Amino acid sequence: MCEQPADNPTQPRLQLGSRKHMFSTPAAVFGSLLFGAVGLAAFIYGRRMVLWKPMVIGVVLMAYPYFVSQTWLLYSVGCTLCLALYVFRD
Repeated sequence: MCEQPADNPTQPRLQLGSRKHMFSTPAAVFGSLLFGAVGLAAFIYGRRMVLWKPMVIGVVLMAYPYFVSQTWLLYSVGCTLCLALYVFRD
């Protein structure tokens, strides 16, 4: 018979469901792709027109989904940044 090794108390155990994934739902994946594409378009527009506001907002739109794990917060921040892109247009 095979014996299973005893649990090592010094090693942390990873439990299922203990860690939140970056893209936990299809809505989070869609939101990340959507706001990333809007951010890329804003960045390219700002670079071609030599405007720093759309460039900065575009970079933030592309980067923030990596740091936000909740879907409602992803959409809230994304919509706010898109509104800022509209308000701070030149």
